[in-house]
Amino acid sequence: GLEQAFGNFFGADCVQAAVESGRRSGVPAAIMGSLAFMLPVTTPSNAIVFGSGWVAIPRMFRAGGAMDAMALVIVPLAVYLLGSLVFPFSR
Repeated sequence: GLEQAFGNFFGADCVQAAVESGRRSGVPAAIMGSLAFMLPVTTPSNAIVFGSGWVAIPRMFRAGGAMDAMALVIVPLAVYLLGSLVFPFSR
């Protein structure tokens, strides 16, 4: 695969480290990408709530910012603790 193709050019240890690093950072990044709560355009449910007229953008931004800040702490911890059961992260 990709490891073998680039391993000859960059060195196997360098490529293996990049693959492991990609798993460790890629999984939380993918999960965090789906947790965009701040603006009406980020998710369809946000657009529906904003379109109802019950929530203004500043209020949505404050509440979404707090939720995003919590997710920024919770998601990497959950991936590190629970993801190691699914993904073979080396330590």
